[in-house]
Amino acid sequence: MADTLTETTQWGNLKTDVSGYVGIDTLQEQIRKKVLKKGFEFNVIVVGRSGLGKSTLLNTLFKASVSRRTCVKVEGEENGQYKIPKTTEVKSVSHVLEEKGVRLRLTVTDTPGFGDHINNENCWIPILEYINQQYEKYLNEEQSVNRKKYIPDTRVHCCLYFIPPTGHSLTPLDAEFMKRLDKIVNIVPVIAKADTLTVEERIAFKQRIKQDLEKNGINIYPISELEEEPEDV
Repeated sequence: MADTLTETTQWGNLKTDVSGYVGIDTLQEQIRKKVLKKGFEFNVIVVGRSGLGKSTLLNTLFKASVSRRTCVKVEGEENGQYKIPKTTEVKSVSHVLEEKGVRLRLTVTDTPGFGDHINNENCWIPILEYINQQYEKYLNEEQSVNRKKYIPDTRVHCCLYFIPPTGHSLTPLDAEFMKRLDKIVNIVPVIAKADTLTVEERIAFKQRIKQDLEKNGINIYPISELEEEPEDV
């Protein structure tokens, strides 16, 4: 007697009689093996004002000085003073991480700090341009007549936005910057150097940041308005 397949999909209820073994039950395992062989790619960009430890986070994340030289000797100083150099250009570092047979190519893009100048108008433009360029680059490869079998994914999947640990609220510059970013990338706010605040101060500061985000209509990840499809849960 033939089995009957019944499944509710976006096209409604599908019912198909199967007269013999087809091998559909092996599709899931085939796809799993194909995906694991290819591996995953995840691209993160870190954004924030100068001196908030963005580059230090990269070094800590990879457990090595992968983003730049951690310290350089100050010229003309005989007492051996060192300083941490500033990031002056958009720079990406990639590592292939593997855990239990699953490979992840993690790319973290470090960006120059902003807010150092008297006039910080449009200081977000270089970063927005970089993110949009990655989208356009991937789209052009996808639509190319001679499409490659494997297209490197350089699109930015997540933005870690560093907030100064002032204990007060979002600055107008941070609010405007995040409003520009949330239209093109998933934002995850990070309170920089949070260990300089007490537990009570951190809780109060996080609450004020949440209020400022809602007040300015800034969407951060995860976006609660986006409902997940039942099959994705």
